[in-house]
Amino acid sequence: MNRKYLILILLRFLYADCSDLNQSECAYYSDYCEWNDDTNQCGDIGGGGGNTDYGPYDFAFITQSEGMQDSPLYADATLYYPTNAEPPFSSIVLGPGWAGDQNSMADWAYFFASYGMVAVTIQYNDPENDSHEYRSEAMLDLIESIKQEQTRIGSSVYGNLDTTSFAAAGYSLSGGVVQLSAVLDSTLDAVIALNPTIIVEDCELCQGSDYCICLVPEFLDHSVPTLIISGENEINELPGYEGLLGSDQYENTPETTEKMLFEISSGGHGSAAFANSANGQVGEIALNWLKYYLLGDQTYCDTLMQEPEGASQFLTTMSCDMAPGLECIADDGTDGIELWGNCYSIENTTELDLSYIGIAGEIPSEIGNLINLSSLILKENQINGEIPPEISYLTDLTQLDLGGNQFTGEIPPEIGSLTNLNILDLAGNQLTGALPAEIGNLGNLTELELGGNQVLGEIPPEIGNLENLTFIHLEYNQFTGEIPVEIGNLMNLVWLNFAHNQLEGEIPSSICNLNMNWSDPNNFNISENQFCSPYPDCIEDYVGDQDITNCVQVSIMDETFPLIDKLHSAYPNPFNPITSLRYDLPEDGLVNITIYDMMGRIVKTLVNESQTAGYKSIQWNATNDRNEPVSAGLYLYTIQAENLIQTKKMVYLK
Repeated sequence: MNRKYLILILLRFLYADCSDLNQSECAYYSDYCEWNDDTNQCGDIGGGGGNTDYGPYDFAFITQSEGMQDSPLYADATLYYPTNAEPPFSSIVLGPGWAGDQNSMADWAYFFASYGMVAVTIQYNDPENDSHEYRSEAMLDLIESIKQEQTRIGSSVYGNLDTTSFAAAGYSLSGGVVQLSAVLDSTLDAVIALNPTIIVEDCELCQGSDYCICLVPEFLDHSVPTLIISGENEINELPGYEGLLGSDQYENTPETTEKMLFEISSGGHGSAAFANSANGQVGEIALNWLKYYLLGDQTYCDTLMQEPEGASQFLTTMSCDMAPGLECIADDGTDGIELWGNCYSIENTTELDLSYIGIAGEIPSEIGNLINLSSLILKENQINGEIPPEISYLTDLTQLDLGGNQFTGEIPPEIGSLTNLNILDLAGNQLTGALPAEIGNLGNLTELELGGNQVLGEIPPEIGNLENLTFIHLEYNQFTGEIPVEIGNLMNLVWLNFAHNQLEGEIPSSICNLNMNWSDPNNFNISENQFCSPYPDCIEDYVGDQDITNCVQVSIMDETFPLIDKLHSAYPNPFNPITSLRYDLPEDGLVNITIYDMMGRIVKTLVNESQTAGYKSIQWNATNDRNEPVSAGLYLYTIQAENLIQTKKMVYLK
């Protein structure tokens, strides 16, 4: 018999758990397992199962078939969430033992959700043969899927997740998997290993093993706080796992890592399978571990340090000097976060204005801890990097001003969680990517300033949801496509500036729903785009200079030329020093356009030639026929064509 076959037999024996057995198999292994009629499930003798003492919150669940993002790294997942707890919710992913499905961790998911957390169970692709490393990558990928629920329209937890606060827990084989997950991703806040087993199959690393399997300390070399709950007698059930169980993992996890071992007296492999195991102590300690490390509640530290009843071993490297995630004590004596060299109270900081003081570097993700902020103003500094998604935790914000910095990357869709915002100013940065549709969630917004970036793509139709807007500036970006028809919903607009983009097509007639001062370019400006005529009546004289190279000239009769001769108003007007004159020619003919001063003297002849029919435009740069600058003042411009003589006024300002 070859070595591979022997290993498969050995692994099947070592990984098998009572919870994986049906009723007849449970009876066969009656020395280790017993059937629980209440839960209709096999469990370890002395283990838990059923009658879990759930917390104060009701809970519901979301499945992949209901829209959760899937992944090639795992087969399925179910997200359990509290329905009446206060968001944002931290999350924990839950992995089953060898050959187990996600339902075997459902009781743990109910338990954590009932205490106000999001708990997500994972179904591995191949529950028997997937390696530790593959499973740990699957669990980390599931965390990315959970983050997507924060911004997925229609999700039951939309806008309610803390997308920086995650833990991982696993039973048996997955207890070892979560340790490897911590090695792969040090940003995890905590891991919980329940009756963990861990092996590496590597003949070079495991030279002393008959089957080339062993515990490799490098697979436990991480800094993520780790709770290990194991049974004193597991080795009796799993003799082939000598050196690979909970106490061995605790010993090989670095001393610099905050870790804890609760070994249940007389407990077997399965003694920590359920939250109510060991008279409920397993669930209680696991919950307190998360409240301390995942939620940062310092009050649970002393409780965790108390040795549980019935512990054959209780070891820890913890200390209770300061709760995790807290970096300083603020001047008012409350817990604080250090930002840019100062300590700010998490509880009592409601306004933060650090504008014009030369701050450089990135915004620390810890900014998301200041959950009582109503105003964050960091304008005109030298802050760079991406806008951290943790900004979305500041759900009390009414003003967010990051203008005049050096931010790059995309506008995070999580910004849609800031539904109390009145003012959002991101102007004068180097932001790229599309404007996220989640911007439409900001129904209280009155000012939106995104000018002077490199934002591209179409203006999302969700912009029409912002019916309280009085001010929208998107100038000097790279927006393309048409203005959405929903622009007509913004009945409170006073200022609209879409100038210097690559917007194109016809302007929707719904824009005339707005009650704006169209003639003042300080209020309304859509120049330097690629808009095509016909233009809505309310703005036809105020569209400014447009690149109509790619326009197909049409009329209401589907003709290719204008129906009548027409001279449009100059734009801009007043101007300095360039203005554009547009005119329409329904047929070929001689055209003369001349500029006069107020004394009736010719200043400059702009056009005097035969032209073909079409929509025309020419610029005047405030010079005379000798190309000399003219003085400021009032000027007249006249067009003479086949069936048209028309004069209009314009004002040149210096």
